[in-house]
Amino acid sequence: MGFTVDIDTGGTFTDGLFGDGTSSRRAKVDTTPHDLTISLFNCLYAGAVAFGLANVKDLLRGCDIVRWTNTIATNVVAERKGPRVGLFVTQGHERSLYSGNGESPAIGHVVGAENIVGVSQPVDVEDLLVRLKSLLDQGVRRICISLKDGLENSADEAAVKRVFEDQYPDHYLGTIPLLMGSDISKHPDDMTRTHMALLNAYVHGPMAQAMFKAEDDLRHEGFIKPLLVGHINGGVTRVAKTKPVDTIESGPIFGIHAAAYFAEKYGLPRVVTLDVGGTTAKVGLVQDGRPALTRPADVLGIPLNQPMLSLKSISLGGGTVARVAGGDLTLGPDSMGAYPGPACYDLGGTEATVTDAYLVSGFLDPDYFAGGPNG
Repeated sequence: MGFTVDIDTGGTFTDGLFGDGTSSRRAKVDTTPHDLTISLFNCLYAGAVAFGLANVKDLLRGCDIVRWTNTIATNVVAERKGPRVGLFVTQGHERSLYSGNGESPAIGHVVGAENIVGVSQPVDVEDLLVRLKSLLDQGVRRICISLKDGLENSADEAAVKRVFEDQYPDHYLGTIPLLMGSDISKHPDDMTRTHMALLNAYVHGPMAQAMFKAEDDLRHEGFIKPLLVGHINGGVTRVAKTKPVDTIESGPIFGIHAAAYFAEKYGLPRVVTLDVGGTTAKVGLVQDGRPALTRPADVLGIPLNQPMLSLKSISLGGGTVARVAGGDLTLGPDSMGAYPGPACYDLGGTEATVTDAYLVSGFLDPDYFAGGPNG
């Protein structure tokens, strides 16, 4: 049996678990936000060294599988750092986004109310183009088209997309991705499909770039098998079959499955898991040795009418920025991440974070950090 490699990239640290069939080694390195593949390969190198190998190529030459989970897409949503997204929906649903419960929580989070356009039937082509130009002028860089009953009848969504592509063909400088809700999600519920399309558009940029570059770099180093990417459903698949939205919460979801394994092993019927990273904190549930399911579910407060593992995330991690305004203390949602990191890292960060507070309060030992004095 060859090596197995499992790497999880968070906003602050990248962790690796390496096995050779008889023993395992762990590694922890700083995440490199400007290029996630750098921390991925730094972790691979640390794993190679742990097994006495000279370099990453020696590790990958004898490697059977490389799996990659992450919270990068989660952190983009949590910190609200995605691009401006424009959304075209069926007229009359501009505020509900088909939720039926007032204004959708996605509005103001992953899409601005001013960037949502109602589409009339039959389609008014001239009005559509005027509204699209207005969105582009406002700085929108992703367009979602999600019409009512779009899964059963995607022809209307496709017609709107053709209108846009005829006016802004791919070879024009400045063209932007156009995503149809019926392509992103095959869920029959209009709200779920729309929210999934919005989330995918919001996290697409950093995740697509990181995933394809990681796979290319692995091949350059001699790993000819496909890189397997963790999904929110607990499974893995190759990069070419992965939508960026699929990767949201993949790291914490795999953690819940691991907790379920040990809960069953030690006969613990009810377990609460807690995963605190640099940007977010996640709580999950295990019942009778299995991850608990919930429906309806949500991703960072954005509802989805589908069964998912019971996992709740909030924008509160070790790097979360603390501020005082008007006598009130606020936390986040932004995080200082791995670089420059909390002020106590002494890497240029000047904002007070949760980690700084822990250090000042004595909860953290400055002489034993990130794996010990030599970590």
